[in-house]
Amino acid sequence: MYSSELIKGTLKTIVLKLLVDNKEDFYNKTIPKFFKHELWEIEEETTLLLTYKNYYPMKKATIYGGVISLSLIALGTVFKIFHWPGSAISLLLGFFILCFVFFPSALYLNYSATKKGIGVNLSAFLGGTILMIGILFKVMHWPGTAMLLQVGWIILLGIFIPLLLFSKLKEKISPEMKSAFRHLARFL
Repeated sequence: MYSSELIKGTLKTIVLKLLVDNKEDFYNKTIPKFFKHELWEIEEETTLLLTYKNYYPMKKATIYGGVISLSLIALGTVFKIFHWPGSAISLLLGFFILCFVFFPSALYLNYSATKKGIGVNLSAFLGGTILMIGILFKVMHWPGTAMLLQVGWIILLGIFIPLLLFSKLKEKISPEMKSAFRHLARFL
């Protein structure tokens, strides 16, 4: 990989070759426009763009999906409480976006960043989606609520949390955190 000194030197050379009266002031004013805090951020952004071509579209989908779905769910809940028309469509659309836009894009970002834990991500998606659909069924007073909620909780508590704990125990973390994860795993 390129070091920040190499990038800094290259940028300085480019700037100094420009026909500017006060080249050093121009360089000092221009260089911070390329990053937020440190120059290494340029290298990190370039690596993300080259390695994960879908990173930024998925990040936007995650952000927009989360905001839109939670807004629709909140709006639908208020409409449901006051028995106003439009609550059903708002809740259905909000839960659909939450389960099939936000969850997959967030889990894709998590998986693409680590490239491990496919079981953890799949169990989180499956358990979270079934649980959210169960909550939707409960709010809408539809039959099948108990089964959906139970299956969702069983997947989250019986599969997702143990997989997450064991994957965290394999990582290089502080001994205190490892001890806490071990105690939690024994408790479960």
